[in-house]
Amino acid sequence: MDWATDDDREGTCEIDIAVTFDPETRTRTVSGTFCDRTIDHTTTWHHDGMAG
Repeated sequence: MDWATDDDREGTCEIDIAVTFDPETRTRTVSGTFCDRTIDHTTTWHHDGMAG
């Protein structure tokens, strides 16, 4: 990704992100790197059911 700011700074950074989804354990994980920063975030949710 190329980026630039109003004060004439600019650069390029690499994006390498993967997302996994497991409906059995109800988790989503986002991991990888974004501009040399490590990303590792897991979200879990629950479902109370629907009235019907």
